[in-house]
Amino acid sequence: MSTHIKVIVGFMLLGASCLGISLGAAANTVAASESDTPSDCRYASNWYYYEPCVVRLSGHLVTKIEYGPPDYGEHPKTDRRGTIYVLLLDKPINVKGNPANELDGDSFTDVKAIQLAFDPSKMKIDGYVGKKVTAEGELFEAETGHHYTQVLMWLHNLSSWRRRW
Repeated sequence: MSTHIKVIVGFMLLGASCLGISLGAAANTVAASESDTPSDCRYASNWYYYEPCVVRLSGHLVTKIEYGPPDYGEHPKTDRRGTIYVLLLDKPINVKGNPANELDGDSFTDVKAIQLAFDPSKMKIDGYVGKKVTAEGELFEAETGHHYTQVLMWLHNLSSWRRRW
């Protein structure tokens, strides 16, 4: 099952608990060419790639309440609200798009916050909120109104960050 299908199914099952948000200024969109598509998922100069590449990113996990359906903040009195999970990155990253893929075609620079998408029936992350963490998963581009950052991560693993001496 593709990551996009997993995310859509996850959002249908989970509602607002899977949502993430954009904090601060929006990332800049940049052009990419088909030759920029990785064959081995390696990245250089702080460039990361979308799925199927698995990446590890560090930062602080936060939650925020965000407007949801039916109008995502246009009618605050009637719009539902949900808790969303966001990884505030230790340092900004760049994400290289694949123009051959309409779902992950755009590239972004200076990405500082990434919404985490996950299945809460399989993963509990509330205990990590407010802590420095390392998140491992596949990046994908925002597709729906449930996506509050331009780049999201389908979360495979989340761990507390520990300083190694």
